[in-house]
This record gives sequence, C-alpha cells and structure tokens, in this order.
Amino acid sequence: MALGKNEISGIKGVKSGEIASVTLPGGRDGFVYHTALPRIWHKAVPEAMTRADMLTEIDTIALKAGSKYLWPAMPIATYLATQANFYGLAAVDGMLPVGFSPVYMEEESDQRELALGTLDTGDVNIEIKFNSTVVSPTMEATALYYIEPNKPLGQFTTFVTDNYEYTGAGGEFTIKDLSLDGPKGTGIKAMHISSTAFSAADFSVSTAQGTEIPVWRGRTDVDDYLMDHKTFQTGGRSPQAGFTHLDLAGNFLGDVHSMDNWGNHKLKLTMTGADTFQIITEKVSPAFIDRGI
Repeated sequence: MALGKNEISGIKGVKSGEIASVTLPGGRDGFVYHTALPRIWHKAVPEAMTRADMLTEIDTIALKAGSKYLWPAMPIATYLATQANFYGLAAVDGMLPVGFSPVYMEEESDQRELALGTLDTGDVNIEIKFNSTVVSPTMEATALYYIEPNKPLGQFTTFVTDNYEYTGAGGEFTIKDLSLDGPKGTGIKAMHISSTAFSAADFSVSTAQGTEIPVWRGRTDVDDYLMDHKTFQTGGRSPQAGFTHLDLAGNFLGDVHSMDNWGNHKLKLTMTGADTFQIITEKVSPAFIDRGI
C-alpha cells in the first residue's frame, strides 16, 4: 500500500526540562499512520542530536490520545534499545523513529496490515520529555501515512513494562503476573528482558481446557540463531547489551500469538544470580473503544 509523507506543524513545548508534544492530526481530517519521524537539534550552535546524545538529553517518550496513554512513558534508553536498535532501524543523526507498522513485518503480497488509525481517537500526541541538561533544543517532524481515508484505531504495535526482583543466588524464578491482558484480538509479539542473569527461559500458556503449551522453551544461548532464522530476509536482529530478547513473531504478523484463548501463563527463568530487571512486552493491540478511551 502506498505511503504519503507530510511535515507535522503541531509541535509544542520544545524546552529544556519540559515535555515536548508532537501532534499527529486525527479525526475526519486525520490519517492512518505508518511512522512518525521527529527530528531533533540541540546545542548553542545547532547540531543534530545523535542516538548517543539522546541517552543523556531525553528522559522518556510516550504516545497519548486524549487523556489516555496508548504507549506508557518509557525511558529513552529502553525505548531505543528495544524498539529501534534491536530491530536494526537506521540510526540517522537527529531522527527519533516512532513506528506503528514495523517495516520488517512481512505478509503475503508484502501487505502492511499494522497501522495507527486515528478516526476515533482525535489527535494523537508523541510526548518527548527533555532533561534539564539539554541546550537549545529544536524539533521538526514528518509523518508517513497510508494514502487512504482515515480509519478507527485498528491494529498497531504497543508495549507494557513489568518490574521484577530476584534476590536468590540462583535457581528457578517463576513469573505469573506479566501484563498480557487486553481486549479480544490482542496478540503478543516479543518480550525484552533487561537481564542476562539467567541461562534458560521457559514461557508457557494454558488453553481454556487447561492444557499447557510451551511457547518458548530452552537455553538462551540459541536465541540468536532462532531470531536470525525467523528474520533471515532482513538480516536478523541486533541483540542489545544487558537484554535478553524473546522475539516470538520474527518478521511475520501471522506468528504474533493471539491471547484470546489463553488461560494461565508463566515465564520460568533459570537464574544464575540476584538481579532487578524489567520485562518489556510488545503486543499488537486490536481495538480502541475496548480500551475505554
């Protein structure tokens, strides 16, 4: 499906220590968005902000519709590691990619089925919180959108973060409270664990009849091979230092795991030492109205 490109005029609050807002127009005059590309400069003599600079000059990034967050605020270091660098998105100085339809997802006839429709959301805002250390920030932004009439929210990529602490010296750590809930049609795409202090991961779910089905099981030292196997057409993934990635879907929307008929779930980690870590779960969210917005 063909993409259009348009400069975004609605940018506010680009100041040191403030939350800048990039507005993606919605409603009847809005678009079905593929990607938004904020471009950021800083310093007294303006320079494009590199990804390395972003780690110190930007605090968090979030996506908001009205008073509700479609993406919760996430530290920029975590966002770049799990949403840009891991997937091999090009690092262009100044550019902070915000994607709703992953460019690596492939379906029959190369159809891109994921997108952020805004017909029923009104305007959507990308919130970028600057640290107080940034000097003279300025911003422009470009939106890529499908050349078609605007639609309701539909399916788009989102994520949620859960926090955990393991205090033992090593052994089995079972997690049963991952934030995997969502409206009918929600699917799980990937999990990024900000820890390497375990040697095996066992993620399983049960059906409505109580049958346990392993989704991802085994040693973490074969994960890189599995990711390359599922993504060979685009050159694989780039595992990030300090993270363990469970890339369940690879490049294929059809491999996103529907959670409609799941019962209980559990993630069992074979820990090698104590650690405090986060699990960032990427999901494909199907509906707007069911989120109570």
